[in-house]
Amino acid sequence: MLVINLEEPFRRTPIGFDYMDQTLDIVVEPDLTSWRWKDEDEFEEALAKGVYSPEQMLEIRAEGERALARLLAREPPFDERWEDWRPDPAWRRPEIGAGWQEGE
Repeated sequence: MLVINLEEPFRRTPIGFDYMDQTLDIVVEPDLTSWRWKDEDEFEEALAKGVYSPEQMLEIRAEGERALARLLAREPPFDERWEDWRPDPAWRRPEIGAGWQEGE
């Protein structure tokens, strides 16, 4: 199963990156032919609580629909199967620098 996670673009901060999940997701079956919206109830609740404006909700859903169009057309990143991909064992594992909690 593949999940298309709708989220704001990452923003650089002094200690790394911040982003905001946009609540609504798309679940895609492994054969990439069927899908469904995920967390629509939470998405509607977010509107009721003022997390999103009606305009923002339309934009978020439209972004999901653009992702679905790419999926159905098998455009990148949906043009290859990634299920067997593994990182090169020669790659070094990234390390978090000292003082990251304090924003250093």
